[in-house]
Amino acid sequence: MKLKLGWLAVAFALGLLACGGQEPEMGSRGTYGGPCLADGTCDQGLECVYHVCKEPGEDD
Repeated sequence: MKLKLGWLAVAFALGLLACGGQEPEMGSRGTYGGPCLADGTCDQGLECVYHVCKEPGEDD
């Protein structure tokens, strides 16, 4: 039983890794959709919301 669960976990992990490469990359630091800059800001016209740069008033 443990062996089956181990193989299932390995297959699941490999599936996650395989799917991860197909997603579009997030924006660069400080740009729309990217992580905020080190000082907690983003490029002009964007705001830092939960460590991600978004347009003001954009829903989560």
